[in-house]
Amino acid sequence: ADVVLTPEENMGDIVGDLNRRRGQVSDMSDRAGSKVVKATVPLSEMFGYVTALRTMSSDRATSTMEFSHYAETPSNISEEVIANAKRLIKMSTKKKKYRLRGRSSETAKAHRG
Repeated sequence: ADVVLTPEENMGDIVGDLNRRRGQVSDMSDRAGSKVVKATVPLSEMFGYVTALRTMSSDRATSTMEFSHYAETPSNISEEVIANAKRLIKMSTKKKKYRLRGRSSETAKAHRG
């Protein structure tokens, strides 16, 4: 769960940003003249969030994060992750073959075991 404490004038931008990050707002309340937004956002979407939050609020908002739960990844995102992993494996395999070709046969045999 993520909790954001923000001035009221930044509330719309912050809620919009949480939504763009696939967040689900669970509560909005008031605390000492500020707004408190509670949301659940996938950790993978939170990269760079603190910087974005500071920019949106002119450095006046703060946030905390706490693990909430594991959830199944949406299929479009898992398909993208799998495709990227396969691409990396393929690239890694090509690099290994290229490196072995450039060595003498004795050196290549020694590296193979």
